[in-house]
Formats: sequence, structure tokens, C-alpha cells
Amino acid sequence: MGRVFLYLGEEDFLKREALIKLRDSYGEKTAYFSFCPEDDGFRMEEVIRLARTNNLFSPHQIIVIKDIDKVSPSDKEVLLSYIKNPTHYTDLVLLTRLKIKKLDNEDNLWIKKLCNEPGVKFREFSPLSEEELRNWIVAEVDKCGKKISPPALALLFNKLGNNTFLISQAIEKAILYIKDKKTIEWGDLEQTVGKEISLDVYKMLGAFLNGKIYEGMEILRDIRDFNVKPDKILGILVAEWRKFYQAKKLLRKGLLPAQIKKELNLFYADIFFSNLKKITLDKIEKSLRELLTIDYAIKTGKSKPFFALELWFLKNFS
Repeated sequence: MGRVFLYLGEEDFLKREALIKLRDSYGEKTAYFSFCPEDDGFRMEEVIRLARTNNLFSPHQIIVIKDIDKVSPSDKEVLLSYIKNPTHYTDLVLLTRLKIKKLDNEDNLWIKKLCNEPGVKFREFSPLSEEELRNWIVAEVDKCGKKISPPALALLFNKLGNNTFLISQAIEKAILYIKDKKTIEWGDLEQTVGKEISLDVYKMLGAFLNGKIYEGMEILRDIRDFNVKPDKILGILVAEWRKFYQAKKLLRKGLLPAQIKKELNLFYADIFFSNLKKITLDKIEKSLRELLTIDYAIKTGKSKPFFALELWFLKNFS
């Protein structure tokens, strides 16, 4: 008996990976065809005729139909008829960007019913959660015999978000760039995806908290010279201060650093907890209020951005 797959959801890159894996499972000689209802000359009868025809050059074939939510009512009937009696030498893969919970309207109920068909294997490809994406990145790098450092992992999140396609491209470029090195570091990725200031901001905080005012000011000026917008620096600072506040509260509740790392999704845990030890909860609350005031002053044009930041650092850490 042949197989019918239904791939739903918006995560197109992971669908493509699943198709590649399916193809690879049969070997290089597998015949592969792809169709879309919006293609010129598309006819479902012809696609199903192909599915029922034993390929002369391959013992097995894979046929993909994209955007099945766009097929006509008559094409739908032809497709459903095949699904009830598929051929043993064809894998039919049906694709749609619709989510399962979006299949309740009258036009798409038939796709929802497909999920309950005995011969249909369905899977939803949704955007990955942060934890899932982190594990996916580590696995992708591991496939190439490499490792990725936590700061480099964080850079991918900060620069590329949840875009698995762009992340995959960045990983490929980084692996080519590092050559024989075993681990992808932050600096390696900056060479391929561009500079990201998050780690610079964390290092700057560490310098100020350790009383190294000159070093902290130098990092701040380097960031400014790189034409980074002040609101981005402020955004990172405010986010970090809020995490400081949350972490202090969680420590008081008896949570361990490892638990807090997971709770707050900390990528730079070593730097974070090192900085956290050097500042009190009262100081965090006071300086956070000042940061929010500076943010408002900059946005309303009442203060010069970097001058205001320099004054804030000098007031709180000198």
C-alpha cells in the first residue's frame, strides 16, 4: 500500500527538510515530481494518472502537490478518490500552509477530515519555540561535525529570530568560514551575518559593575561609533535590568541558578550571574526607573542619547 502524507503549517523550511529526508530514504534513483494547483495547465486527473502509473525508471516515486487548499471542487473529488486507494509504488505528499486550527471553515473542512483518514499520515510544521529552535540549531551544527558556543547561539536568535531558512544559511556560511575549527564562536558568526551588540552591552555592564569605568566607556563609544541606534542599546539594557530584578526575586524564593537560567532563557548565564552578584535589588529597582526615564527623555527629544547613557553609567557605577 502506498503512503499519503499531509504536511500542514507555516514552517516551510522544515517541510522542505522533511521532504528531503523522505526522498533520501528511497535513494537517488527515486522519481520525484512536484505540482501546484496554480501552475499553468495543472490538471488533477493527470497528476493522479501519474501516481497510478508504474515508473519505468524507478521502483518508487514521490509526488508532491503544494497548496492543496487551492484545488477546485472537482479536483478535490479526484484526489479524495485516490487517497482511499493509493498505489503501493507512489508516496503522495500534500502541502498546505494552513494550520490545523484554521481548518474549521467550510472550504477547508475536507482537509481536516483527511487527518482522520486511516491511510493519511499528517504532521503540522509550526514555528519552533525558543527551546525547540535552540535544540534544532545545535542538531544542525552537530550534523556537520561542529559545535556552537552559547554566545553564538544567542547571536543567531538576536539577528535572525525564528527564521529557520536564514539560520540554516548562516550556519552553512559559518562552517565554511571556520574551516578546521571545531566550534562556531560569536565572532565567526559576526563575519557572516553582521555585528550584533548584545554581547558588547553585557561586557560593558560587567566592566562598569567591576569598577572599570574607562573600559566600560570605551565599549560604549565603540558601540556608538558603529552607528548603533541608542534605542537598541536602551532596549537591551532595560531587558537585562528586568532580568536582574526577576533573578533576584527568584533567588529569594530559593531557586538555583540553573533553574533561573531556564526560567529566564539566559544565553550568557556565566556573565549574567557574575554581574548579578555585584548589584543589589534596591540598586536594580532605582537604576531601572532611571533607565525608563532616560528612554522617555530620548524619545521626546529632551536629552541627547549617548550623553544621557554616559551620565547614567557614571552616576550608578563610578
